[in-house]
Amino acid sequence: MNIGIDITNLLWTYRTGVQNYYHNLIDHLSAGSNGDRDMEFVLIDRECKASRDFPFYLNRRLKVRRASLNWSIPTFRDINEEHLLSRQMHSWNYRINKFSTRKADERYERLFDDLDVFHVWFWQIEPAPRAKNVITVTDLIALRLPDLHSPDFVAATEKGLHFARDRADRVIAISEYTKKDLIESGVAAEKIRVVYCGVSKTFRQNQDLSESQRVRNTYGIKDRPYILSVGFLDPRKNVKGHVAAFEILALHPAYSDLQLVLVGPEGPLTETVLAEVKSSVVRDRIHVTGYIPDSHLVHLLNAANVFVYCSFYEGFGLPAVEAMACGTPVVTSNTTSLLEIGQGAALLVDPNSHEQIADAIARVLSDASLRDELVRAGLERAHQYSWQKAAEAHVAVWRECA
Repeated sequence: MNIGIDITNLLWTYRTGVQNYYHNLIDHLSAGSNGDRDMEFVLIDRECKASRDFPFYLNRRLKVRRASLNWSIPTFRDINEEHLLSRQMHSWNYRINKFSTRKADERYERLFDDLDVFHVWFWQIEPAPRAKNVITVTDLIALRLPDLHSPDFVAATEKGLHFARDRADRVIAISEYTKKDLIESGVAAEKIRVVYCGVSKTFRQNQDLSESQRVRNTYGIKDRPYILSVGFLDPRKNVKGHVAAFEILALHPAYSDLQLVLVGPEGPLTETVLAEVKSSVVRDRIHVTGYIPDSHLVHLLNAANVFVYCSFYEGFGLPAVEAMACGTPVVTSNTTSLLEIGQGAALLVDPNSHEQIADAIARVLSDASLRDELVRAGLERAHQYSWQKAAEAHVAVWRECA
């Protein structure tokens, strides 16, 4: 049985939530211990780039097929996010890459010829003509908060939703909340399967204090207590709310040495977030690291006094679970999927209330017994999510289709 998986957009400079989802899934599929011995996995790269590294362990059952192109159209490189034309440049790259995948030479169709099931990529739909098609929907955020996303991304999400509703044989949702959102958007409940994300083994409690100190020094984080937040530096992640809550605490004498550390890559609206940081009255105690690798992030999570993740909307909320796996107490939103994964294992707050966020952080910092209970409950909750379970569940969905 041949299972195709579209990996066209997995090979970015850095890996964020969706990329981590697929990377971890494929890593576990390569092990061949998911009840899938009769399956061969074919990774389909449609982007027509000759030199792309595949960070997967390729074996007898895990192969790569690339599209090819006999000509090329230039795209913009090293886009400056502060450039006035950055969105137009992003849009040009997106459209040219999409055009290239459709205009590849006659061998393009052969990528899909022998597939029994094809797992399509949500934001650039290219179904296999003769196979059953499965799609993973992580969230419908762009349709719920369109003002915080580019028109291209909103349009791509709309197209993905239409495919899930009208064409896909099965739809994988990464939480019960996403399933609910899909049903309310017209996708038939009977073809949706919920498959939770897992937690990478990288994220665990770590007692290597010297390495943690070295990582902190790398990013200029002083040897003082700190709040950690991880995610795109984007308004949807409620970075403004995190900064506002930190200001409430930082101006209190009891927290005069407290710091806020913001970790994550830039997004289309990062400049508005950085403007909030620069205008903060305690900006000298706010550290913005940008994107950092997981090998560093695990140490920052372990050393943090509290992890705050009060996003306005999440399809799952993997950073919160990764923090739990590191034994770090979590403050998160009482909305969307964060309520689902955080209830009973984190302090839940209204993400629109800076005062609630600040109060929850203060409770964790000042109440040792509460902190210990959150650590215990968080570790227990994180243990429920594994990529092994996720891989087995995907295999079951593909087998059901075929």
